Amino acid sequence: MVIWFSSQCVMLAAQIDSRALKQILNKDQTDQAPGLVVGLWQNGVPQFMHNSGLSNLEHGIKANPETPFHLSFLSQQFIEYSIMQLAKEGKLDRKAPVTHYLDWLPQVFEKVQIRHLLNHSSGLPDYWALRVLAGWGYDDPMSTAQAVEMISRIHQLNQQPGEKTLYANTNPFLLAQVIEALSGQSIGEYLDSQIFTPLGMESASVITDHTALVKNKALAYTHDGEAWNAAFSHHADVGPWGVYASIEDLRLWLDHLAQLPLSAQAELWKTQTYQGNEYRYRVGFYNGYRGYIGTFGDGYHIAILSADLYLNSWNQAMEIMELLNPGGDSQQTAETPPESTKTIAFDPNLYIGDYWDPKEFHSRSIRYERDTLYYVTTDGWRSALEATAKHEFKILQSATGRKVWFNPAGLEPEMAVGYS
Repeated sequence: MVIWFSSQCVMLAAQIDSRALKQILNKDQTDQAPGLVVGLWQNGVPQFMHNSGLSNLEHGIKANPETPFHLSFLSQQFIEYSIMQLAKEGKLDRKAPVTHYLDWLPQVFEKVQIRHLLNHSSGLPDYWALRVLAGWGYDDPMSTAQAVEMISRIHQLNQQPGEKTLYANTNPFLLAQVIEALSGQSIGEYLDSQIFTPLGMESASVITDHTALVKNKALAYTHDGEAWNAAFSHHADVGPWGVYASIEDLRLWLDHLAQLPLSAQAELWKTQTYQGNEYRYRVGFYNGYRGYIGTFGDGYHIAILSADLYLNSWNQAMEIMELLNPGGDSQQTAETPPESTKTIAFDPNLYIGDYWDPKEFHSRSIRYERDTLYYVTTDGWRSALEATAKHEFKILQSATGRKVWFNPAGLEPEMAVGYS
């Protein structure tokens, strides 16, 4: 039996430094902050559990292991798994064009195969970027029918399928549509009958109507510097997102993934090598929700769910994993201080301005306020930047450790966003 205490951590393995883990999780967290729930397991056995904050700030309801959180981009792992299962059952050919399953798609989609959608090499424009170009606001409601209508108007690819990887929300959305077409069920019905119910994921569900109720769910919040504000999700276009689940649900899901053949596991995880160690992970960030699931070391699984827009679940997970799985390069010496302690001088005037990304079809701005450089998105989200090298800055509030690079010497100043 697993015992959870609100606003506390429960240690179930003596070899883990509970104080260090508590420090990682509590440094930016209070009992009155949006909910945060964390689970750490080894070979299916609970090792460390934590829950703090509130799932509803207005009513003072505490977050707990059964609290459903919006999984944001973590939802895509369930979509990809379902595609793998349909292929295993012989109902789907990964090398078949997506038009074989979705006859409403334009002719240009005939070049795009299912495997291209899975690895984001389809070359398709991101339909969310097309929303912005069409004049939609970031928080304007979008239904599945509206997404279908928008995608059906795409008549040009950004690149040839298979040429290179370029993330687009269009890819997982179309995969969800393929699942519905082949199963004859809605995506919610399919995931419930094939995954949630068989695994006992009692709090898991799919929302295809942004007005639908989710029992006991955690509400997401942003902070304007003075007070917390609700962050409402108005999107019901399932595929890139749409799944709600609790930490207890994710425990069952991670246990199931660990039983899959290694080849299947490799397809469902992203990998990162840090300090000589390899980590497999998925990360989610969307409209106030933050999430991380991963596997590392000797059978460890970790899951972090938060309803705080500014909580960096990626950094928390990395700190926890490094504590339990230190690499050979993790010890710093006095002669080589960590990069974060170095001060790098820069001229903010080289970077201030508005930038257009011709591939992702969106604009971003760089502002300079109170001696700090800020990265600002069109919907108002912003993060301070920290110089890490010449013309290179870390986005401090990024849930995935993103950086920005500038080329101020060109005919027009350029900015790129990505990972080092």
